[in-house]
Amino acid sequence: MTNDWRYSKERMKLRAKSLEILGKAFTLKREVYEFCDMWVSQGNKNLSNIVNEFIRYIEDVEVLRQNEAKACKKSSGENNKKS
Repeated sequence: MTNDWRYSKERMKLRAKSLEILGKAFTLKREVYEFCDMWVSQGNKNLSNIVNEFIRYIEDVEVLRQNEAKACKKSSGENNKKS
């Protein structure tokens, strides 16, 4: 057993409750699990605004993915020009 506060019984219950709340609003995909882990690990305790926090998180993730895709496309195009 670990002494890490992020994995205390209280935190594990909070993680489960956060998954339960988000599972009712969204399909449980990788992003939901990642968000709940991050959210609990950052010391959050209040579940009242977790849905809005998740929406903001997922919007940020989507922006990062789009930027990454653009960078890959640009890099791919530059590599093709060199060939």
